Amino acid sequence: MKFEFIGNRNFHITFDNEVTVSILIGGGSYSDNHNDFEMLGHEQERKNIVSGTAELGVWKKGGAWITQELRPDAHGDVLGWQTTEQMLDLLNKAANYKVLALPQE
Repeated sequence: MKFEFIGNRNFHITFDNEVTVSILIGGGSYSDNHNDFEMLGHEQERKNIVSGTAELGVWKKGGAWITQELRPDAHGDVLGWQTTEQMLDLLNKAANYKVLALPQE
């Protein structure tokens, strides 16, 4: 598993199965900070960004989105305003996702 911070507004967690979860809480994201447009472009200047909800998206190696596969109630590639409990559920589903191996030639 590895963590990758993207600026000061989101980070990625990539599991050993090469499935990545993006967690975004910065201004303009589908989180409690959605309408904080003053934050946009200034996240690096802020020491702490706090939100009770987060925007989440999931993809597998190669970039194919699988958010809707893991959460059929999703209406697109990202889930907005997700609680901590919803985030933990999605992280567990992503970590346990079985990636089909391609046949060897």
